Amino acid sequence: MSFPWANEYKPSHPFMKWMDEKLPLPRLVYNSVGGGYPVPRNLNYFWNFGFLALICLTIQIVTGIVMAMHYAANTAVAFDTIEHTVRDVNWGWMFRYAHANGASAFNTDSCAFTPNSGYSSGGMGVAPRLPGGEMQTREECCQVCGVTPGCTRFTFSAE
Repeated sequence: MSFPWANEYKPSHPFMKWMDEKLPLPRLVYNSVGGGYPVPRNLNYFWNFGFLALICLTIQIVTGIVMAMHYAANTAVAFDTIEHTVRDVNWGWMFRYAHANGASAFNTDSCAFTPNSGYSSGGMGVAPRLPGGEMQTREECCQVCGVTPGCTRFTFSAE
């Protein structure tokens, strides 16, 4: 361990003690990942997803600015400017694909790991029956519910 106040790896099970003597792989992983360091109790995986979203947003901003410097918003030459960026600009292909993949990663990070967002299985369960009879469209459902038509709270499927 790199700090004297960090906890050392101490196996408690006899098999793990034997394993630690013969092949100290669990000790290496525990000490390198930082399992012995004290952390706050409220530090959980959502902090990691928030940091990942920050990294994706930073990538989006940086690559977007670089690509905007080479883009012309004219319908006659718009495709040509993208081709120019990919083929002629140093690392232009990397900026384009980092921007595209950063958008997908940001969307995945912000939607799939947000509880009750409509894209995760975050405890919403089956939507209760709303008063108003059979509804055929999402708009009818949202009118009865009193929510804007763009809501993602309930999954609507016309069967």
